[in-house]
Amino acid sequence: MQHLVQSLRTGVTWFFTDWTAKRITVLLLLAIVSEYILTDLQTTSLSFEGMRKMAESVDVSSSLTVPGMLEGTIWFEADHLTDLAVSLGVLVSISAILIFIGRKRYIRNLCLLYNVFLLFWIVYNVVLMIASLWSRQGVAALHLLDAALIWLFCIFSFGIFYWVLDAELQEAYLYDPNTRINFLFPQTQGMLKGWGGWTPALIDYIFVSFTFSTSFGPTDTQVLSTNAKILVMCQATISLIIIVTIAAFAISKI
Repeated sequence: MQHLVQSLRTGVTWFFTDWTAKRITVLLLLAIVSEYILTDLQTTSLSFEGMRKMAESVDVSSSLTVPGMLEGTIWFEADHLTDLAVSLGVLVSISAILIFIGRKRYIRNLCLLYNVFLLFWIVYNVVLMIASLWSRQGVAALHLLDAALIWLFCIFSFGIFYWVLDAELQEAYLYDPNTRINFLFPQTQGMLKGWGGWTPALIDYIFVSFTFSTSFGPTDTQVLSTNAKILVMCQATISLIIIVTIAAFAISKI
């Protein structure tokens, strides 16, 4: 019994400390969230499905229920479950193969590649949303809902992108100041008392992503590398388009 408890404790410790395990967990979480946000937006009116959803939402009786990805039964719809199972299966299979052949360090590249894919997916949805602003079947409230959903997902996905890109380097930076990190946090740049040995966690990168989306640029955390600067510019541009263009237009039509 004691051996079993020790094995479980070791497994849990590995799950929360090993970079491979953490990256796979975050990657699967990102896949789940993206499936239930980006694939079920209401204002993708360039598609027949999006036009149908918006046309149905005009009905007052149906507007009493929360539309789209927040609808109660959507989590159990066959198309979502099938797509989600395929996505998770592919990601788990690729990760398992990389671990089996001794290339688990490439899981970081897999996470980065998936985040790049989501970046293009976000831009695609933003373009469709802008085009749908001139649709006669557009519903202002749903434009506003989609703007909020994409904005929140943008914060979440970019936060994970920054975490995958930088978090492991931050740990190495503690022992080797010559390590080229992507972000310089105030806890590490000023040698603050009580923050010795501190490294940023996922929530810290999501907070950084939130500040970039609200201020459209860096705040207390400095952006150092070229790759990080490009990502910050992309996030600031997407947030600016969503907040200023789409949300403002939707509010004016309510």
